[in-house]
Amino acid sequence: MKQSNAGNIIKAIIASIVIVILAATALSTLLLFSKNKPQKLSSTKFNSFEKFTSESQFKEYLQKAAKNQSRESSLMMKGLRPEAAPTTTSDLDQSYQTGEPGRVSQTNVQVIGIDEPDIVKTNGTDLYFAGFNNRIYEEPIPDTFPNKMIMPPDIIANLVKSFRIFPVSELSTNATIKNYGDLLLYKTTLVIFDEQGNNSRRGIYGYDVSNPTKPKESWRINYKDNTYKIQARLYDKKIYLVTVTNSEINKPCPIVLFTRDNNPLSIRCTDIYHPVMPVSTDSIYTVSKIDTRTGEVEKTVSFVGSSQESVLYMSRENLYVSYSFASDYLPIFNDFINENTDIFPLSLAQKLQKLQTYDISENAKMVEFETLLGNYLNGLDSDKRLTLENNLNNRVKAYLTKRNRDLEKTGIVKININNFAIDALGEIPGKPLNQYSMDEYKNHLRIATTVGSNNLFWRFGSNTNQTVNDVYVLNNDLKISGSVLNLGKNERIYSARFIQDRGYVVTFRQTDPFYIIDLSNPNNPQLSGELKIPGYSSYLHPLTSNIILGVGKENQQVKLSLFDVSNASSPQEIDKFLMDEYWSEIIDNPRAFLVDEQFKIFFIPGSKGGYVFSYENNKLSLTKAFEGIQTKRAVYVNNYLYIITEQGIIVVDEKTWDRVKELSF
Repeated sequence: MKQSNAGNIIKAIIASIVIVILAATALSTLLLFSKNKPQKLSSTKFNSFEKFTSESQFKEYLQKAAKNQSRESSLMMKGLRPEAAPTTTSDLDQSYQTGEPGRVSQTNVQVIGIDEPDIVKTNGTDLYFAGFNNRIYEEPIPDTFPNKMIMPPDIIANLVKSFRIFPVSELSTNATIKNYGDLLLYKTTLVIFDEQGNNSRRGIYGYDVSNPTKPKESWRINYKDNTYKIQARLYDKKIYLVTVTNSEINKPCPIVLFTRDNNPLSIRCTDIYHPVMPVSTDSIYTVSKIDTRTGEVEKTVSFVGSSQESVLYMSRENLYVSYSFASDYLPIFNDFINENTDIFPLSLAQKLQKLQTYDISENAKMVEFETLLGNYLNGLDSDKRLTLENNLNNRVKAYLTKRNRDLEKTGIVKININNFAIDALGEIPGKPLNQYSMDEYKNHLRIATTVGSNNLFWRFGSNTNQTVNDVYVLNNDLKISGSVLNLGKNERIYSARFIQDRGYVVTFRQTDPFYIIDLSNPNNPQLSGELKIPGYSSYLHPLTSNIILGVGKENQQVKLSLFDVSNASSPQEIDKFLMDEYWSEIIDNPRAFLVDEQFKIFFIPGSKGGYVFSYENNKLSLTKAFEGIQTKRAVYVNNYLYIITEQGIIVVDEKTWDRVKELSF
């Protein structure tokens, strides 16, 4: 019984302290890229970064890093918004257009002019749709099945379909392309990111669609077996692609990332950047600049990291990659025990201090630590063990309250997209939620983070989810110039949006605090006002300079809110609409959103169908509903709204909201 109790206490301590570290695991994935010579930057955690000098050095680095794999690491590539970015009208290539549509919507993106991959793209005359129901099979499907137990043939792949959509009278299917995935469209080049399971197909495909009825593959880049796409952007004719490649210790280099038109593209060990100090590493990250028309890979930069999650944000001048890291386990244990020598003996702290100097793996150190702690606990009688358990619960709470911002941090690397050099490295507490949590404005980066977002603090005792939320302003060198701290204690960020000199942040636990941050002075940002209402908003979209639309949930229903922010010190929810829907793709993917400012309407896809809402006179009203559980997107061309579903396209006149044309797939 005594041994068992000791074991439980060991587990309690480890679950109390280690879990914190797991939430913000050590990851130091940075490299500095320069055409002439390796650059070095310093940070609180990592002193310098440089290229590997040889394959043997790379191999040795990976071997040392493998010793530190006792904890989960967290370089997380995740998915990118500066100014108010409502859906915009495209600049059409008039030589390509016939009929010259005047107003054409584009994908709802973060930064005006920087396109993001999505399942629908249009140039106003033709539309391309990566529909899940566009499929090809190993064998033709018979018209009827004699037995319901007989399964249809296996799906080989989904497809991309091309449609003629303008003029409306010519609505028809142009062609079918035997690739499937998110799309980018630049003039007469359609780019398909094919992520289907067949390794021979996975990659990026460029199609010449100058004749939309006969799309022709013009180039392809195929990923190698252990390389995967993380994110991509299209800006100024170029694709910016981020990939991750699993590293292999036994045969590390050269690393073949992908093949372009069957020609391998590889990187040498000496092309890869790394922190000088070995850190948890299992992958190589590469940012590539690709010519949209030819598929030529013009520039690359590679660095070591861990294979989980990060946030990517891109402005017109810089690309930012964030990554999370935390201190090593044993120093944290040592610090905690040294601060609590009234409940732990000094001898235990001294032994733990010595353990940190041993040249053994982190796994071995953890085993030794548990042995030391177990020996101490087994020497206690039952009364002392019970006393320790109670003290431990409260001490861990106090420790986290004081040190939470030290335990979980985010590093940020700034890449200049013109010369592909890394300009700066920064560090802030907490983790950003997604791309909308970051924004560049007037040479400053604004970022909203949650500390304790892992939701594992409950392990420290009842009601100990000690989350806090912060907004930081970083200067051109990514040094903190100002901050607003402790927004929504014991809550986490559900959405953020930065628009010029303001930041909007929504946190949630039981109510939805909507915060307005004054960022006009980057050295002294201030909390201007807040509003507490039921539910939460997962996406914020500026409809006008003073009206913000929130899309989220309340009581298991999709909720639409209109926020009046004309008075920053007193924001108001001036209208709301609870939909008879439990989910909308916009909650997780803002690219599904569409707004038409001319008619003051926006489109919301739901689980039951698609919905058009009016926000005229700052009032929310349902203008039109389109039944169909697979409604995906909407686009507008001139005064016509096209609803794209998995079953077909519906065209309505925005002046009358009458259906004028339909096409079934």
